[in-house]
Amino acid sequence: MSETEKGSFTLPGESGYEELTLQLAKRWGADMIRDSDGTVLSDELINAGYGIYSTICLIRDHNQWANAHPQQLQQTF
Repeated sequence: MSETEKGSFTLPGESGYEELTLQLAKRWGADMIRDSDGTVLSDELINAGYGIYSTICLIRDHNQWANAHPQQLQQTF
């Protein structure tokens, strides 16, 4: 994959590591950047042109949402 192509790869990011996150996203062809549980993405990462999403930890107070949206849950086989 060339450095300009994007694949189906999500890279975790965190404020304070913007330069490294964006370098790796470009090198590895990431199409999405996500926050890690309990972290916040900086405006630099949010506005870098990648898809953005947040993760949730279902053992912490998100069970009502999880029950209402089972199609959104991670599947492990």
